[in-house]
Amino acid sequence: MLRTLVAQLQQPNAAVQFKIAQVLPQRYTLFDIANELSECETLPERRVIEGVSLCLKQTDRIERRSVDVENAARLANYATGLLERTPDGMPLCCPSSDNAAPVDDVLAVLLSLVVRHSLCLDDDILLAVAAYADGHEDWSTPTTASIAKDLLDHALGDGHRKTAFITSVVLERFIRPIFSRYSSSRLTSAGRQAYYRDDDYDQVTGSALSSGTDTKPWKSTQSHAITVFAWAVEHSDEHIIATKWPLFVPVLLCLMDDTDTAYKARGLAILQEFLERSPTSMLRATGLGEIFEQSIFPSLLSLPTLTHEDESIQLLVPAYGAVMRLADAQFPDSSTGSQKNRFLVRLLREGILAGYWHASDYAGIVEVLSRQVSSVVRRLGTSTIPHVKDLLSMLTTILSDPFIVARPECDCRSGAFK
Repeated sequence: MLRTLVAQLQQPNAAVQFKIAQVLPQRYTLFDIANELSECETLPERRVIEGVSLCLKQTDRIERRSVDVENAARLANYATGLLERTPDGMPLCCPSSDNAAPVDDVLAVLLSLVVRHSLCLDDDILLAVAAYADGHEDWSTPTTASIAKDLLDHALGDGHRKTAFITSVVLERFIRPIFSRYSSSRLTSAGRQAYYRDDDYDQVTGSALSSGTDTKPWKSTQSHAITVFAWAVEHSDEHIIATKWPLFVPVLLCLMDDTDTAYKARGLAILQEFLERSPTSMLRATGLGEIFEQSIFPSLLSLPTLTHEDESIQLLVPAYGAVMRLADAQFPDSSTGSQKNRFLVRLLREGILAGYWHASDYAGIVEVLSRQVSSVVRRLGTSTIPHVKDLLSMLTTILSDPFIVARPECDCRSGAFK
């Protein structure tokens, strides 16, 4: 059955030349599919997994048997075995040859087994699946990421297993060892804010970390670790963040303190998701709000000419997104209004205005900064009045620029604040 189907799939224009109904029997079982895998060892893996996927999709033809769980596990083991692996054995990356199995087909088979046959995937397989959850990575695509997320949602559900997987498997077993060499004088051993900082210690730590990718496995052999961590943050609820925050914070600081723009920007983007789920009480009690503030604000001043314009924009966008989230998370109600206003005024003067007057010749930077004005003004309300003169000076200069037509976004944004 399976071998015949695979043989048909190998033919040119196979999708047009044959119908599945003519190849597959009216009734078959998971045992039949799994048992025929041994007959397909010499056939191209990409066609075999495609054939398995097609067989599983014909749900009306599959007979249920008491041994389905065992045979579903056999099919899952075969599918995950087709994924390419990193030097440490972690399934990852795109197929290295034309005959290798496409990740989409492998994940589709696993999804079918989980949804239709109640297969319980083990943690290592789910960890590998989480590595594909970001469609912007080199080894994934938007389609692959969509299938991976769907698979994780069905396999983990919303209950205890998902919580245990995020905290015990992802954060404690997988992420923590990878980032174990990072430490910061801003944190105590318990992960709280350190009030007595040793700046020399930070310098030594930074020097050690910058010695090469061998001390930063998330940049080499474990390049998927950040994707898995980002997935964990995105799928954590307020309870997980509130109780397990020491597992998140060192990784966030490590990424935001990295000298590589791409990793720093990724850390800032993940921080936005983290802050969206962070209880105000936790940020205050632990001092994390202040620690995050110390990590974000330097990125607001990563401006030309010290920083290339493209890299500056790459940092400014997530940095302003993170700092706005931090303001809302730390000061959520009217009882903290004065503190929030002081925070936003500092952001306005030390971030937006200082950034504009320093890099006003760079249209891309001006565009990013002009977008932030409305967010700050909306939050400040009438407290903006003492700063109107400086804002008007900035916006008037933008609008009077004879080359503004080259950047209509600046014109539109500025005009909205007149």
